[in-house]
Amino acid sequence: MSVVIRAAAAFWIAAVLAVAMFRSGLYFDTAFYRIGMMLSAAGALAACGMAWRLARLKGRLSGERRKAALSHYAAAAGPLGVSALYALSLLRGPASWQATIEQGLRWSAYAGFLLVVLMFLEDGRFRLWLAASLQLAGALLAAGGLAGWFGWMQHPGMVMLSGDERLSATGARLGGFFQYPNMYGAAAGAFVLWQLALLVRERGIAASAWSACTAPFCFAAMLLTESRGAWLAFAAGWLAGLLLHRSEERLRWLACSGSLAAAGAIGYRLALAAGPGHAATGYGEAASGGGIAGLWRSAPPGAEAALAVAALAIGGAALFGLNRKLAAVAAEGGGGAAAPGGRARIVAGGCGDSAGAAAPGGRAMSVSGERSDSAGAAAPNGRAMSVTGERGESAGAAASVGRARSVSGGCGEGLGAAAPVGRARSVSGERSDSAGAAAPNGRAMSVTGERGESAGAAASVGRARSVSGGCGEGLGAAAPVGRARSVSGGCGEGLGAAGTPGESAAIAVPASRRLAAIAWPIFTIGFCIAFWTVWSAVEVRVEGEGRSGTAVARLVYYMDGWTLLKEAPLFGQGGGTWRALYASVQREPYVSGEVHNGYLNVALDLGAVGLAVFLAMLGAFLLRIGRRDAAMLAVPVVLLTHAVIDFDMTYGYYWILLFCWLALHSSGGRRRGKDEQTQYPNDDGTKQYQSDVGTKQYQSDVGTNAVPER
Repeated sequence: MSVVIRAAAAFWIAAVLAVAMFRSGLYFDTAFYRIGMMLSAAGALAACGMAWRLARLKGRLSGERRKAALSHYAAAAGPLGVSALYALSLLRGPASWQATIEQGLRWSAYAGFLLVVLMFLEDGRFRLWLAASLQLAGALLAAGGLAGWFGWMQHPGMVMLSGDERLSATGARLGGFFQYPNMYGAAAGAFVLWQLALLVRERGIAASAWSACTAPFCFAAMLLTESRGAWLAFAAGWLAGLLLHRSEERLRWLACSGSLAAAGAIGYRLALAAGPGHAATGYGEAASGGGIAGLWRSAPPGAEAALAVAALAIGGAALFGLNRKLAAVAAEGGGGAAAPGGRARIVAGGCGDSAGAAAPGGRAMSVSGERSDSAGAAAPNGRAMSVTGERGESAGAAASVGRARSVSGGCGEGLGAAAPVGRARSVSGERSDSAGAAAPNGRAMSVTGERGESAGAAASVGRARSVSGGCGEGLGAAAPVGRARSVSGGCGEGLGAAGTPGESAAIAVPASRRLAAIAWPIFTIGFCIAFWTVWSAVEVRVEGEGRSGTAVARLVYYMDGWTLLKEAPLFGQGGGTWRALYASVQREPYVSGEVHNGYLNVALDLGAVGLAVFLAMLGAFLLRIGRRDAAMLAVPVVLLTHAVIDFDMTYGYYWILLFCWLALHSSGGRRRGKDEQTQYPNDDGTKQYQSDVGTKQYQSDVGTNAVPER
């Protein structure tokens, strides 16, 4: 597939997302017809192209390769199955013929769009282009919403104004082009977590800079919706990302989250001060009234909006700088370091492993190995110190002038030490016996340990010190003039240090501990700033929710929906069941064309059978993502969780965006426990690695493998 074709396909997907957003999220069926027919036609062409390609390669495809190709396209069977179930509902006499036909057309359009995306994703290099399309969609979502909030763009229903504290504590809620704050908040929250997940992966300076700069704007837009359900869904997705990331990425996730939360919350409060009341004449009537909504009349135009944008931009720059710092700390790992003049440093690794350091002039000190094993280091002029071996076995130390002696022991036996002029002493033993030490003038010191081994210490003039560690081995220390110190670690990890007279060497903690020391304070401070900033603005509405809020009304909808479901539990009553029949079962007077639960709505339309097919479709995607890159599950978790308490699934934009994300992260990326590439065979006998940023090929028979870019 050429670059031109990939670019054209990415532009088409970005255009579909943009048009779907501008047309009220494709909530209304009249807005969906044209784009729905286009998606269905594109899907039909993609299906024909797929069948032609498989037929052309029939003779050259192995059974395993054919199975992999069919599995790749099988994901589109889910939306097609849902569409077929709506078609079958027509045979049973649905509650609404028109709604059933419309839902069948919608799901066939979703299937067509998904099939097109999967067709292009068969080329692993298209993943980068699809990600770019989604990045553009996220930028348009945040920029369009904030532009409407500040009055820079006028669109019907972008901002909901209300003086009723039960609906809005601040008097205004951002609904964006969807004209519904809850749906807009869920989509913005999903983009925030996606940018955060990409940021902690450190894909490159340009990509991480884009994610860091756009994330605060999406976060502030989500807060401006004042959608508590979207905030809760965002919290669920964030927690999923925290638990599913790897150890060091988890710490970076925490630190970046704290910085992002503080920046977004500060920008949110500044955006509240700007307010929509001054921007457009369409808001004049609502803003001229009393109560909270009337506060927007005093907002001067321009200054507060510019200040809010500047604060969010600065927050993005700070987030980018923090992430670069965290990446540098993580990259230091557990490697050793060397310095001249006896100023060597020792860097400790994880799980009892430590890396040594060497310096000229005989002042080297090294402790390294795995699981209590350690390796020595040598230096000129007879000042070498060495401790090596496996599982408690170690070798002696040697010095120049031929006066060195070495005694080795097995399985916990002690070590001898030698010094010039025949003053060496050696003590060996079995299991828990100590190692002797000798030095000129008879000033050696020895230390014994329990159920382990302790290394001796030697120095001139008798000023050496050694410290043994518990439940393991303690490592000695040596240096001229006896000013060296040794530090022992817990559970079998002992770290030595050496330096010149009066200069003891520093010991660095593991990279994970250094990251934790940075991440937890930043997260704690950022969370406290965000919580106080947001809570002070919305506490009136939150505290009043228990008396007569929208959550109580939703419980009534769910109970009435359950009553309606029991009338046709197996196959449902076709599309639009709730809208057509809720009045016949309602227990309290209300008017609501939506049941505010996407899963319950599917069950009402298609029954338990349809709900099972629907959940199997989503489960198959989530399972593939979990096997390839589980941390990316945080993004769909936001959308799928919020659909439990709202009617997001009624929006066409919801499914187009969700299927893009599901296809992107289920078709490639890193597998659990493996590097971040997936191997695919080509028709010409080569193999290719598909990564998050591109695809490279290698010829296995020549031994020149290409390393995927990171």
